[in-house]
Amino acid sequence: MKTRKSLHFLLLNALLWVGLLQPDGFAERTLVRYEHGLKPIEQFVVGNHVVVVAHGGQLQPYSIAQTMSYVADQFIKIQIKDICVCAAPDQKFYSCTRNDWVSASALQVSEQLLCGSGNIVAVDAVETVHKQQRMHMFSLETNHIFCVTPYEILAHNIEPVLTTTGVVVFPVFVACPPAGIALAVGQAIGLGVLA
Repeated sequence: MKTRKSLHFLLLNALLWVGLLQPDGFAERTLVRYEHGLKPIEQFVVGNHVVVVAHGGQLQPYSIAQTMSYVADQFIKIQIKDICVCAAPDQKFYSCTRNDWVSASALQVSEQLLCGSGNIVAVDAVETVHKQQRMHMFSLETNHIFCVTPYEILAHNIEPVLTTTGVVVFPVFVACPPAGIALAVGQAIGLGVLA
């Protein structure tokens, strides 16, 4: 299994290097929720646990399988209330406005984003910044929806998939599963399940 993970990591890095895969990720100092509060994304290492939205909308800790950083040529600066989030253009957020996952580059002012706590926050400003920026991303063992910023905004990362034949397939165009988990969070909150 460890050999597969190593192969997976090397192939992912090769695809990123030649520009065939547009990664997700966040700039340094982006706060990610973990089991003891919030921590900057660049401080996470393999084996740390982040709080994710599991099936049924439950918030649970899941282990990080691998971490990676890279330098992006541009990033999206998103202003939400008093927080500025700098994300890769393809980083996905759950939009209640569209009831779907939306790339950071497609976000619009007033877009309503779902938070793990059940709250909804509105995007105040969106700007594409054409400047190099170090981005950090991680892969989770099971679930791929995690919370960023003190508002616990739901974010999703693109995950390579191992098939039964051991061949690595990268779902570049279908990066996110159906929005069922995010919708379950909204439904659970509507029923008063999550506080």
